[in-house]
Amino acid sequence: MLSLVFTGLRAAAPHPTLLTVLYKDAFHPVVRLIGTDPVVLIEGQEKRIRTEPSYLPSRVDHYAEGSVEVLEASLEMLHRRIETESSPAPLEGVWHGGHGGNSDFKATLRSGVTLSGGLIAIVIYSQSALVDSTIRPASEIVVRALPELPANEKVSIAFTSKALTYRRGQDFFVQVFDREGRELMSNEASKAWPYYAAMERSQLRDTLRRLKPSLAGKDLEARPVLTIRPFLPKEVARPTEPVMAQLSISAEGTVTDVQVGTTTADLVGQAVREALAGWLFIPRMRGGEPVVSNVRIPITF
Repeated sequence: MLSLVFTGLRAAAPHPTLLTVLYKDAFHPVVRLIGTDPVVLIEGQEKRIRTEPSYLPSRVDHYAEGSVEVLEASLEMLHRRIETESSPAPLEGVWHGGHGGNSDFKATLRSGVTLSGGLIAIVIYSQSALVDSTIRPASEIVVRALPELPANEKVSIAFTSKALTYRRGQDFFVQVFDREGRELMSNEASKAWPYYAAMERSQLRDTLRRLKPSLAGKDLEARPVLTIRPFLPKEVARPTEPVMAQLSISAEGTVTDVQVGTTTADLVGQAVREALAGWLFIPRMRGGEPVVSNVRIPITF
């Protein structure tokens, strides 16, 4: 794992994903591509999706084995790079304008393990959705098959897709998946986690709006609708006893503060805070109105 890259990350909760695609009102894991068509498993049978695919990387508990470094990536007029290989730095987006036609993507990757049958997803999104809660974080996702990535070797890839919609203030990030559609940890995680957290908060707002009529006049305690397991590097010792955490929950159902026991090891406490900061709740209701609350949660590893 690239543990040094992610030490101290506070941007959002860890968000390992499984690459899925929508087919007949349900999302199914992608197992491979035929050309640009995703292939999914439905009741043990492979199904090639020939219509325009609608991708959604769906949250799961764990990353796949291994890790990937994105050394350089460019999408048409957006270009980002690592400053130095010996000291990885966050990738920065630069806007140079936009145009129609096809969209060209290029990247240089280095996998920590030999990766065969992998997939790469490019997610382009509006940065304003990460800071303005009223904006839905709409995005476009392009997925392509990867060539074999030998362990610890640089591999350059390039492909052309249909034109993407370019708007000022957009950025993108890259995700790499194994042959089972499971995401590998990469140095792009610091960009992906806040994006997925914004998506989940948007979904919670929609859920609360739909539930509001049924909650009228009721008194209810806060209850979680999204829970996230803490992410610990393999070299960190797992606690043998539950870690107690106290969460402050807003009237919108988001976690505004996480307190853990003072005797908890630093890296464990950090992992618990990062994960629980991404939990989402149906907030505490008093007379049908949402109010702030506090809950205590035991976390086991």
